[in-house]
Amino acid sequence: TGRSPPSSATAPAPTPASTQSLAPLIDVRPITIAFGGRPIARLLADGRTESVGERPPGGAMTPGPTLHADGTIQLTKRGLAARISPGGEIYVSKPGREQEVFARIAGDHLAIGDGKSGVHVDGDMMVFDDGRDDVGKIEGTVDAGMRRTALVMYAAFVIENSITP
Repeated sequence: TGRSPPSSATAPAPTPASTQSLAPLIDVRPITIAFGGRPIARLLADGRTESVGERPPGGAMTPGPTLHADGTIQLTKRGLAARISPGGEIYVSKPGREQEVFARIAGDHLAIGDGKSGVHVDGDMMVFDDGRDDVGKIEGTVDAGMRRTALVMYAAFVIENSITP
């Protein structure tokens, strides 16, 4: 009859086109940064941030950048864009210009610009590299993803306050 005997092997299951993990570049979960027990910045569940800015801790907060899991940072200053790469580089771009590296995150450390200033996370505290002062205490889940997110959030606020469009 020309039939071949039935095979006991089953066809392999289709494999996805990409086997890379789609892990978020920014872990967007609510946290609060407090200084002296009073809030100075927050990350909300939808990625929006708010901070007291130059006002004292515990003061009224104003909207800040929005962080997205894909690594993009939506700045409030018109025309500016920012993002974090999988390698930890934070890029800023202005209209008509190439993007520039603004800062780098390696582990629990954020180095801004030439690396002479920075912030690191020590336990649940964000501390300036010079050790003279702390930025604040991270309230909420403090795991590796959220330590990185706290550093991204800090960098986003520095970008907002230091770059003019």
